[in-house]
Amino acid sequence: MSGSIFAQLLEVGGMILSGNWSDSGQSSSSSGFSFGHSNISSSDYDSDYSAQRHSSSRKISRNYERGRQVAATTGSYLLRYEQTLNDMLEQGLDKYVRDDFDNLMNMLEQAKAILDETPFQARDISLQIGARIAGLPRLARELRRGINASEEVERREEERQGHEKQIQEAKERQAAMRAEEKAALEYIDKTAQTTFADAVEQDIVRKEIKALKMSFESQVVGSDNIKEVLASFDRELSALHKSAQEKAEAWREKKRNEQSVDAVEDTITNAENVIKQHSKPEVSEELASLQSSLGKLKEDFRAGIITAEQVTSKVIETQDAVTETLTTEALRRETLKAIVAITTKLGFIMNGKPKLLNDGNVRISLRRPGGEECTFLVSAEGGMKYTFDGYQGMACKKDIGALKKQLSDVYGVHFSNERVIWQNPDEIGKSSVNNSESIKGEH
Repeated sequence: MSGSIFAQLLEVGGMILSGNWSDSGQSSSSSGFSFGHSNISSSDYDSDYSAQRHSSSRKISRNYERGRQVAATTGSYLLRYEQTLNDMLEQGLDKYVRDDFDNLMNMLEQAKAILDETPFQARDISLQIGARIAGLPRLARELRRGINASEEVERREEERQGHEKQIQEAKERQAAMRAEEKAALEYIDKTAQTTFADAVEQDIVRKEIKALKMSFESQVVGSDNIKEVLASFDRELSALHKSAQEKAEAWREKKRNEQSVDAVEDTITNAENVIKQHSKPEVSEELASLQSSLGKLKEDFRAGIITAEQVTSKVIETQDAVTETLTTEALRRETLKAIVAITTKLGFIMNGKPKLLNDGNVRISLRRPGGEECTFLVSAEGGMKYTFDGYQGMACKKDIGALKKQLSDVYGVHFSNERVIWQNPDEIGKSSVNNSESIKGEH
């Protein structure tokens, strides 16, 4: 006796579970199922992933596999970002972009802390870090070069004007000062240094700081009201600092804009590299399509058709699609393993390795020494058909029942909306006829 059944499988945590199985009273059967999902938030995926992560269940879990894929990819990104920030710290570049550096370090620690339990939220933070960190080392080095060049020009100018003469005059003034005057001059020098701790702000108003110090130093010497002089110095220094902050922020923003193209393209390139790393024959067509969309995204950004924010949004969508493709393929592999394990217990032996067909289905063929055969087709979307051939009488019904029981009890697959067609091999021979049956499953 021979037969085939068609079935439909949906995942837990975004899948509906149901089970019923009916027999139309004919003699061979085949079956199939497919994966489905619903649009839910990252926090919902994180909750389901965390529950499955601490569960001892052997059932196939889409959200757990999806979360594991996201956690692994995000973890590699966070490690690279941490190395970038550590390198900047070792090179002394952090002080030139202090606010951006501190914010990114805090975001990195936050993402690392939640990666294991809530990988999707960690992934969202990682994408924000990636968009901001790409051009940061280059920006800091450029700022440092500009400052160093400015300092060199000033140093040479001071030498030209007679640096040695200025030092000698300062020493002579120092020796003649009263104790109160000396303390006031030290206050002016120290306050000017601590007020302009930011290297960019200091470089922007370097000449103004020097002129302000010289002006009030001359007022201190011989003054009968040093306190009033110092109060006036504080007010003018504060105003100069405020102006320096505004100019420094405008200059940094200009540099950020100049780096934005490289930063956005780096974000797209990183996403393309992830696709290349996971490219396999089973999912090559889907991933090639996603990679092509990233190339179009880069072209549109260069042409000014879309903004950097739109690029980030579309990169997230693409990465979600990559994760979905990889998750579906992982679940198909688990389904294939389950089929082989169950049929092996029923006495079947694999007739060659699983084969990827031109239509995207994977086929497994198995047989018993007695001549009974079964064939399974599992599609890229999760649909499955199987056929039992070469049986005498109603013997195949027993193996089909055992297969369904094992799928249900061990792997969480349940059958519903079944349509079974039996054929009498005494009348039409032992050839199988593919019939269909719907299956819904949890895993």
